[in-house]
Formats: sequence, C-alpha cells, structure tokens
Amino acid sequence: MGITKGNAGEWSEPYVLLKLLADGKIYKSDKDLNINENVWHEIRSIIFKKNKSDMDGSLKYIIDPDQRTVEVQVDGEPVLRIQREDCRSYAEGLREAILTSSHGRGTVDIPATYEEYLKNSLKREVLKASVKDTPDIWLNLEDTRNTTDKPLGFSIKSILSSPPTIFNPSDGTNIIYELTGNVNEQTISELQSITKHYKGVEKRGKKKVEVEYDHPNREERVLYIRNHGIGLKLVGTGTVHHDNHGNHTLEPSQFERNLLMIGSDALPILSFMTIEAYFNGIVNLSHLVDVLDKEDPLNYKPSPEQPFYRRRVEDMLVAMTLSMTGVDVWDGSEGTNGGMIFVKTDGDVVCYHLFDRNDFREFLLQNMRFDWPSARRYFSTSITKDGDRYLMNLNVQIRMVPRQKAMSNLLIEGYYDFEKGIVYEEHEIIKMFESL
Repeated sequence: MGITKGNAGEWSEPYVLLKLLADGKIYKSDKDLNINENVWHEIRSIIFKKNKSDMDGSLKYIIDPDQRTVEVQVDGEPVLRIQREDCRSYAEGLREAILTSSHGRGTVDIPATYEEYLKNSLKREVLKASVKDTPDIWLNLEDTRNTTDKPLGFSIKSILSSPPTIFNPSDGTNIIYELTGNVNEQTISELQSITKHYKGVEKRGKKKVEVEYDHPNREERVLYIRNHGIGLKLVGTGTVHHDNHGNHTLEPSQFERNLLMIGSDALPILSFMTIEAYFNGIVNLSHLVDVLDKEDPLNYKPSPEQPFYRRRVEDMLVAMTLSMTGVDVWDGSEGTNGGMIFVKTDGDVVCYHLFDRNDFREFLLQNMRFDWPSARRYFSTSITKDGDRYLMNLNVQIRMVPRQKAMSNLLIEGYYDFEKGIVYEEHEIIKMFESL
C-alpha cells in the first residue's frame, strides 16, 4: 500500500511514530485504558520493519533527549536530523486531519503536507508494514525488566475514528451448528425463506460486477429459531462460499485448528458465547464469562480460586488481539514480544507491556464485545443440508467497545436454552442481568 491511501487505523500508525518521537516516552495504561502517569518507558530508538525479510529494520529513529532531535537512519546510515518539536506539531495536525476527514470506515483524506513530511523527513514510503507481519512498530526501551538491548515489537490499535475490531470476520470464521428439535421440511423451508434482497455492485477479485441475490435475514431467523422449538448443537467451524446468485457451500476451515492451539475447550467455549450473543443479546465478554460460570456447560465447577472459563476466554482474547486469525495457519505464538499500543480519541498513546500481562488480560475482558458481521457478505445464519441433517453457521466478530458502552442486555425477551430449544420467561440468567 502506498502512502497516499489509507483508512483511519492505518494513518494512526505514522501518528504513533510522530507522537512517540516527540514525547520520547510511552505511558503505561491501566485496565481502563487511562494513562498511568506514574509509570512510563523512556524510548531510546524506534525501528520500522517493512516486512519479515527486513530483519534489522530499514528505518531507525534515534532519539537524542538532550538536543531535542532525532537522527534518522536508512539501512544503518544516518541521513538527516529532525527536530522533535516538528514531530509534535505534525502529530497534532495529523490527529486532527484523521478525526475531521474520517467518517467511519474507508479511506481518509489527509493533506499532502503530512505525506511529504513522512516521505522527506521520516523517509517512510508506506503507511504500515505488511499486514501479516506483526508487530507494527519496534521500540528500544529503557526498562529494568528488559535485560537485553533487543527492541520490542508492539501491535497498534486505534480508536481515533471508531472502535477497532480485534477479531475480523471472514468466510472462514464461522462456527457450524446442527439444527435440532423441531426440524422438518416445513420449518426448514420457512427458515430458508426468511431473507433480504440485495441488488448492487460488489468487488470480485479486481473487477466490480453487478449482482442480485437473496441473503439471510439474521435477526428474523434468530427469532424464528427461538420461537419454534429449534435447538443448536456444535459441529465445528467452516468456510462459507457463495456466488453472485446467493448460492452457498460449506467446507472445513483453519479456524478450528487455530482454536485448538489455545486449548481443546476453546471452540466449545467460543461456541457457547457466540450463541448467547446471537440468540440472547449477551455480547460483552465479561458478562459472557458470568453466564459461563452460571451455566457451566463443560462441568468445570469454576470458583474464584480456579476461574476456568475466565482464564480460557482471556487466552482467546489475547491470541485474537495479538496474532491469531480464523484463516491463516497459527503456530500459537503471540506475534509480538513487547505488547499492545492503543491510540485514544484524545490523542494519548498508551501501552500494555507483556510484562504487565494481567492488566492487559483484564482490559481485554472488560472492553471487548461480540459484533454482527454483515449477513450479506458472510451469509451468517445460512442453512446447508448435510446428509439427513441441517447445518447453520454463525460468523464470529469481536470488537473493542469501552466498558461504559459495552453493557450487555437481554435484547430478546426471555432466555433461550439452545440445547433444549426452549425459551424461558423466567430464568437465573435473566435475574442475574436484572440485578446489574
């Protein structure tokens, strides 16, 4: 990707670079993403690696705290020295440009002066490193816990424009369920008839084509299943392929094997939470842990001393945030040896160091929620016949939403027990949420 085009999240990466060069330090975040002004890390240098083959980093910025300058090195050779106050000025202007030109998703319009400064003064030719090559930025920090001079890699997430998605949906991030209970030709026919019609232009490969098709009406299919005695039984994960006419096929996906790297119970736990999000409107991850503890679907008998479900959900969130996708083969590594940097709407840049793992895990649990991927794009709640059974897919997407905005509600009246296919007007889970 060239430097002239990018969305708000991609432009946030050079903002972080400018901000850190100006400040010469990065503050630690507490579990609520607030700056901890008593804890920070002094930055000796910042390294940008374009891709995995750029082992030593083709760009290096050495911060001189005394002269208030930065030495810019290209391929190990000094090429110029810039003023840190100039970095601060450009950082503040870039932040305003991102906020004023961004209207949700899509490319933002950034004045040419910022592109020129990045190219001419920072010698940066691209907005971000290769998508698959995390970390996004490398910092050489003064930290007594880091006993080597080795730079630490950090991933960057920005909430400058909108809350970031930490686990992106794709054709392969589907959890597959068998429909049980009141399943017959009539109910299946009625379910499959619950659709929305789409007519428009979509990008297929490098071409834009006119398409027209029906796709699942997720909200109405959920209500139908709840109201007609239909239950759900976990089958696995799968990839849904669909053509220009709305036809779709299902095949196994990498998602299940990646979850297995976290633990054999990761898929059953994620499956349980996905149903609760879709069918009962419980979307906040911390609330879903409460439901897991209450329902105990794996018979773990959790306790404050041994919070089995909480621990596994936090494991999944860390993996999803730092490195794991539902499509690419994942070896279980976290992809970064430093941690996570967040860009806040007020321009503050804070970090969770992996040395502060417990705070990071708590933050993820309290500030992440399930989101709804486009049913038109991913065909969530589509029905596929497999022998003598019918399968349905629910697509997984998890987004960051600040804790005060991420409160779960039982959005649909009554509590749906997916194993029995029954909706209860009174239930312990309902009482639990009424007491919040």
